[in-house]
Amino acid sequence: MRRVVAGMAAGSMVGAALGAIAQRRAEAGDLRRFPMPGRLVDVDGVLLHVVVEGAGPVVLIDSGLGGSCLEWAPVATDLVRDFTVVRYDRPGFGWSPGANCDRTALAAARRIRGLISALDLSGPVLLVGHSLGGLHARVVASLYPEIVSGVVLVDPSHEDMLDDPSTARSAAVMNRVMSLVARTARLGTPRLVGPLYTRMTTSQIRTALDDETRSALRRSTLLTASSVAGMRGAVAEMVALPASLREAKGLAPLASVPVTLITAGAAPVSANEGKARAVIRSLHESVVDAASCGRLVVAEQSGHLVPIDEPELVAQCVRETAATAAAASAKA
Repeated sequence: MRRVVAGMAAGSMVGAALGAIAQRRAEAGDLRRFPMPGRLVDVDGVLLHVVVEGAGPVVLIDSGLGGSCLEWAPVATDLVRDFTVVRYDRPGFGWSPGANCDRTALAAARRIRGLISALDLSGPVLLVGHSLGGLHARVVASLYPEIVSGVVLVDPSHEDMLDDPSTARSAAVMNRVMSLVARTARLGTPRLVGPLYTRMTTSQIRTALDDETRSALRRSTLLTASSVAGMRGAVAEMVALPASLREAKGLAPLASVPVTLITAGAAPVSANEGKARAVIRSLHESVVDAASCGRLVVAEQSGHLVPIDEPELVAQCVRETAATAAAASAKA
């Protein structure tokens, strides 16, 4: 019996070692195949991968949880003719190295302000944020209105979204599962779980994908969800989410800049999704109602992943919000 137990233990150790080796080799291969499109910028000791394109007024884009600059390429391509478009990867996502840093919304807002300073961007910035990135954009605009010209929130997270007990329980279960994956990440679990996680999130896509977008999503999966740093970063943001929502509850409504909020409008695919969408729609309306210059735009063809389903709508809203901000500035 002892020999059997010892053999099983040895086998487990060998399996873990092989998994760790496979994980490291796979990540190194991904980085060779997909070279960094931008550059690394040091923001208060945290390295962030940043892509800066175009010329003109600055638009800075922040992704949803586990997202990267790759998903924003269609929006950026539309905007670079008239704007300086800044896309960046939060720590551990895309090409940004992992970092043992604060993942709350306030910390993310401070890093965005630091990134704007590090890039020496001229003039106030129009912020675009999707999902959790939308919450970050609201926090930046509330705390640092002097550096923000306008805000476009794309199906953003809201500070009251976990108030429903069933939603909070589901989030807690997901956190426990993903935390286990993060703890065993170096043993190779991201290569197994990452594609499943991406498949779950991208199941919300409602439009047919072209080859370029499909390729971008695959690269994002490999570089983020299937990497140790990416999986740990996503879990860290999940764990920090309740604190982030509490931080946002204490902020004043956006009163000094124009706000456009794009909310998903495609028909839900299940009763549970329909209930969740009704709740988030109400919360989105409350953000717009509280803003001094706010409007709600319904993305009729989109689920939660509006930047992928309707990138042209996001770009249009950016242009319109920028025009509103410019007109207000000219009158001041």
